[in-house]
Parts: sequence; C-alpha cells; structure tokens
Amino acid sequence: AVDKIDVLMSPMSIGSAEVRAKFDSPRVNWLSQVEDIRPLLMRAHAVLTSYGNLGFEALALGCPVCFLAQKRFQERMAERMAARGVATNAGISGVANTDAIVSTLSRTFAGADELSRNALQLIDGRGLDRIRDIILREFEIG
Repeated sequence: AVDKIDVLMSPMSIGSAEVRAKFDSPRVNWLSQVEDIRPLLMRAHAVLTSYGNLGFEALALGCPVCFLAQKRFQERMAERMAARGVATNAGISGVANTDAIVSTLSRTFAGADELSRNALQLIDGRGLDRIRDIILREFEIG
C-alpha cells in the first residue's frame, strides 16, 4: 500500500490549483521549486514522470521509473525504454485509462529491483570517459 506520495510540480505547470483540488489528501505532498531533487528520488519507491530530465535523472540514480507520456514522441521513447527493461510505459496521459496506468505503476513497484539494476547498467555514469576515449582515438592522441 502507498502511504505517501510526493508530487513534484513542474515550474511550468499551469492550473496546478485544479490538479491539487482533485487529489486533496493528507497522503499527497505537493512540491515545487525544489533546489535538489536527488533526495526525493533516492527515497522514492517508484517515479512516475512524463519524460525528460526528471526521468533520466531518476534512471541514472537507479530509481524504478514509470513513464506516462504527454506527447506521442515521449511515448515512443518510453516504449523503447520498456523494451530494454529499464522502465515501464503507461501510455499517453489523457489516452490511457486509469486502470491501465495503475496496472503499469503496480508492475513498476513489483519489478523495482530489476528495473533499477537495468537502469544502472544502461546509465553507468561513464559517458564523459567514453567521449574522451573517442576523441583521443580519433586524433590518435592516446
């Protein structure tokens, strides 16, 4: 059972008061303008996000991620991430029905360890080292 939900609102959110009103619950903690999201992500049992920086930061930290896209290109990326076993894909917001989203989020919780392990293998934090090696090889410096 989920006993606490942290909701990080985008700084670009429009109509957040309407969203908050729909989910008025003492279990929901509304956050915005957070200086450092790492502590939030590190204590999360799952991260539900549309796409972009939050999703990739969560993956890089090994958080189980469930994508719920806002646009078709985001869903295509989520499909690829799900196929690689690093995240789950709940579809497109406004198109996917609530049961499907809940089911996908449940699969995210159930497969959290495997998703985390796969994400950490995919995003290993060595990207700059690989770029350096490519440059050195290209210019035959190394």
